[in-house]
Amino acid sequence: MPEGLAGFGTDGRKRIAEAFRTGPVPARQDTAPDPRLADDVLVLSCAVSERVDAKAPVHRSTLPRDVEAVLRDSMLAHNVPEAEVDELAFGIARRRAETDVRVAAAREIGIGEIFEVRARFDGNPDYPAQADIDSYKATVAKGMRRLHHEEPLPTEIELRVARAVVATHGTKRHALALAMAEALERGTTLAADGIRKERQALVAELREGPKSRESFQDRSLLRRIYRSFTAAEVRELARGRGADLERLPDEADREQVVKAVQQLHGKSWRTEPSPWRERYLGAERD
Repeated sequence: MPEGLAGFGTDGRKRIAEAFRTGPVPARQDTAPDPRLADDVLVLSCAVSERVDAKAPVHRSTLPRDVEAVLRDSMLAHNVPEAEVDELAFGIARRRAETDVRVAAAREIGIGEIFEVRARFDGNPDYPAQADIDSYKATVAKGMRRLHHEEPLPTEIELRVARAVVATHGTKRHALALAMAEALERGTTLAADGIRKERQALVAELREGPKSRESFQDRSLLRRIYRSFTAAEVRELARGRGADLERLPDEADREQVVKAVQQLHGKSWRTEPSPWRERYLGAERD
C-alpha cells in the first residue's frame, strides 16, 4: 500500500489496484483507418453488403468505418468471457461449413449459378427435376455426416467476430456485430487479397463496354460486383465517383464503367434470394 492510499479504504484501494492491473482503455483521437484491421474490415464490409438483408439498418455509407469500430472496441474490451466467445465462434464455423456443403453440392450438380445462390441463402436450390433433387439431398447428407466427425475449427476472423458479438452485447454496436456473424455463416468468403484482385478484374470488364452477353451472364456479373464492393461503393460507381474510378487515367474509360454499371441496374431480373436484390432495384433512385 503506497503512502497516500490509506484514506481510500479497502474498496477504494481495490478499484485502484484493478485499474493498474488492467490499464485504462486508450482514448482514440484520430479517425484514420487502422492498418491492422484493414483486411478484416474489407472482408466483413463486403460480406455484410452481399449477405445481410438489404433492409437491415446496418447498411450505411459508413459501413467500413462502423465495422472497424466494432472490431477495435471488442479488441480493447476487458472481462470478455472467453468461453462464451469460443462457443459462439465454433457455432459460426459450423454453420459456415454447412453452407459450404450445400453450395458445393449445388455446384457439383451444375445447371446454373442461380441454384448455388438458392442453396446459399435458402438452403434449397429448388431443382425442377426429381433426379437433381435426389442427387442434391444425397450429396448434402454425405457432407453433413463428414462434418459430424470433423468438427470445423473457427478461423481467425470468425474468432474476432465472435468476440465482437459478446463484447458489444447491450450496446448500439451489437446489431452490426450480429450482422457480421450472420454474413460469415453464409459460407466461406473471399480473402482480402482476392477481393482486391476481383475489384480490379471487374473494373476492367466494365471498362471494355457492353458485350453480347446472355441475361444470366449479366446477373452473374452483378452478383460478382455485390460480392466485391459495399452497397455504398456500388452507388459511387453508378454516380461516377469512388477510388476505383479515380485510378483510371482515361475519362472515357471512367464514363464507360459508369454506363455499364447503370445498364446492369436498369435491367429487370428474375426473383432470387440474394439479400442485396432490393437494394440494387432502388439504386438509381438513391
